[in-house]
Amino acid sequence: MRVAMAIDGMSCSACSTRLEKAFDNAEGIVEAHVNLPLETATVDFDPSIVDVNSLVEVVQKTGFDVGTETKSFGLEGMTCSACVNRAESALASTSGVLEANVNLGMESASITYIKHLINYEQLAKVIQNVGFSLVDKSSPTAAQAEQSKPADTYRLILSCVIAVPFVIQMVAQWFGWDDIHLMPAAEVSLASIVICLVGPRFFHSARSALMNRSANMDVLVSLGSLAAYFFSWFLMIKLGEASEGELYFEAAVLILTLVMLGKHFESRAKRATKSAVRSLLNIRPTTVRVVIGNEEPVERPISQLKVDDLYQCFPGQIVAADGLIVEGVAHLDEALVTGESTPVGRGPQEHVIEGSVNLDGQLIVKTTAVGSESTLQKIIAMIENAQIGKTGVQRLVDQVSGVFVPIVVCIAIGVMLMWLFLTGDYEAAIINGVTVLVIACPCALGLATPTAVMTGVGVAAKHGILFKDLNVLEAARSIDTFLLDKTGTVTEEAPTLSHVSPLGQLDATTCLQIAASIQAKSAHPIARAFQAKAEEDGLPLLEVTEFKSTIGQGVQGRLGSTEYFLGSQRFLASQEIKLDPTQVAERTIFLGSKDQALASFVVDEQIRPDSVGALRDLSDAGMDLMLVSGDSRNRVERLANRLAIQQSRAELLPEDKVAMVAELEASGKHVAVVGDGINDAPALAAASVGIALRSQTNVAMEVAPVTLMRSDLRLLKAMVDVSQVTFRKIKQNLFWAFIYNIVMLPLAALGLLSPTIAGAAMAMSSISVVLNSLWLRKWRPLHRSSGLA
Repeated sequence: MRVAMAIDGMSCSACSTRLEKAFDNAEGIVEAHVNLPLETATVDFDPSIVDVNSLVEVVQKTGFDVGTETKSFGLEGMTCSACVNRAESALASTSGVLEANVNLGMESASITYIKHLINYEQLAKVIQNVGFSLVDKSSPTAAQAEQSKPADTYRLILSCVIAVPFVIQMVAQWFGWDDIHLMPAAEVSLASIVICLVGPRFFHSARSALMNRSANMDVLVSLGSLAAYFFSWFLMIKLGEASEGELYFEAAVLILTLVMLGKHFESRAKRATKSAVRSLLNIRPTTVRVVIGNEEPVERPISQLKVDDLYQCFPGQIVAADGLIVEGVAHLDEALVTGESTPVGRGPQEHVIEGSVNLDGQLIVKTTAVGSESTLQKIIAMIENAQIGKTGVQRLVDQVSGVFVPIVVCIAIGVMLMWLFLTGDYEAAIINGVTVLVIACPCALGLATPTAVMTGVGVAAKHGILFKDLNVLEAARSIDTFLLDKTGTVTEEAPTLSHVSPLGQLDATTCLQIAASIQAKSAHPIARAFQAKAEEDGLPLLEVTEFKSTIGQGVQGRLGSTEYFLGSQRFLASQEIKLDPTQVAERTIFLGSKDQALASFVVDEQIRPDSVGALRDLSDAGMDLMLVSGDSRNRVERLANRLAIQQSRAELLPEDKVAMVAELEASGKHVAVVGDGINDAPALAAASVGIALRSQTNVAMEVAPVTLMRSDLRLLKAMVDVSQVTFRKIKQNLFWAFIYNIVMLPLAALGLLSPTIAGAAMAMSSISVVLNSLWLRKWRPLHRSSGLA
């Protein structure tokens, strides 16, 4: 067998010679040729003695690396964690695949494989052999897969319509109204439509699972529906017209319809945003103006930008790449990375971050990082990596199903043989064997999780809590630690003018009017805070002349014959306006004229009205709270004290928050991250539960499996409550799903039950599960009224 693989790390002919000798000395290798210019190795080997992984070990032991590639694909057709395990096992056992991670929630597979050794077509065939479909996200096939999903919805609608008369018939027979039922011809016709329309989705998956020696939920669904369907055919053929009212086609119809209904809502909920990463990429400009010497700047595609290139960034534009300012000063909105709404002044030799917004200056920037090394690309990579892993609200059900199915089949066969041996009655043996299968019908088992999830997710959404990932229900019930972002989460997004203190002869109202008027031409968030306060107080803005802005320090303008200065202490000092040191505080802005200070203004963030009460609810419930932010330490600690939060961390970048999540979870904590910015997205994806507040930052909402549709922190405690109640209902449903089997299976095996009673018991177990789930509709969030400390 011959393989070709990429080799990284070779620098000279001695390297290629050394690797060839290593191959020649290895057992099972017939011949090896290493090509230095192409950086490849072609190896002929005996597959009965050595495999590809052994070849990789030879390369690594010689001091080189095998060229690998990691790519993410769509993976269609999975229904449970057993499917994930089957897909991962098939990929991992494929020659040339080094690692495979399948994500059920994202319906994707991240595969690391040896370059030149395996391709997409080979991987797709491996996946097809185990019953799934691999989709290249960059190909038209991906779009076709999305377009095919409405067809499933139409099938579900038709199946639900067909199920209605069967439900009426079943309820009527349960209450003893035996005359209300469909004719056998109608029953078999309607049931056959559902079997042929909906059934293949489950039958194909069950066949693949059985061929791979595993048992998932689809095996149970297929077994129960087909047993009821074919047994009804048997009765109809045997009894003829006398079979009216004695058939069990409704069991087959309801099993497939209700389970598919649950799968439908399950799929809608678990389709988290696959476009989140693309929306991050769309933030960047598509072109950039590159400066080359003294020549006129040249506009180029962003993909052609290289390290050490100089590029222009004008007011209103987005910073195209991480870099160092060579020329110019500007205010930059870095909320994309730091999460803070207050812009920062940047000048020569200071760093700028890709994705930041240039508010008011013209910059020339020297590129320091592009591609995968840029800040924005690292955030994207963290989001992707954090979402690769195992999921499974139904893992417990699948584990039980793997044992339950063989046991039930063995019992049914054993019952048939026992009755045939004891009585010699072939018909009685078949009836009692099928009765065992009918009583063990997995309808209730298949409904146990979906119905509770559907109801729990629905009632939560009604109260403003949106679960996008069903698996978060299980994780949310165990949360014991909340990491809360500051700006836009526990505080309002925009800064506010909280206090005006006259320092001279002018009163507070006049000082505010002058300050707001000077900033009328500025779009800076702090300027908007002044304008909003003036508008609130009904103060008209005065006409300002000779307006001038000093980046990072302040503004100045003339009202009539008087020139006023508004800005930081350093700005006023540069105008020879002296301030009392006791008047200087963080976030204080000063107004001065000539040689005197006129007023001080405190611009601060406003705590959300619901924050204090909401956080008190969490604390009273035994939750650990931590305030995390990219803002300065003093501001974060001061806000934490106001909110009675004992722990806080400041000056954090997105990767710092991810590291903190990993550290806490490694210590045994169950962490929830609450945020609203793109900078929070990696931590939201990495945490046990990521919770986004609804805002204009769609990426945070899309990545997080939980979104609070109202910016109300009281919903945090409600989210934990509804997840606990829902999971409790799931466990109760599993109890009801099995209790009938535990009680009825022995009776069926002894021949003490007829198929009619078995079908009624099966139906009752399903009704019990549905009614138990519907109790969730009565859930209401409970919280104290909030007030500020």
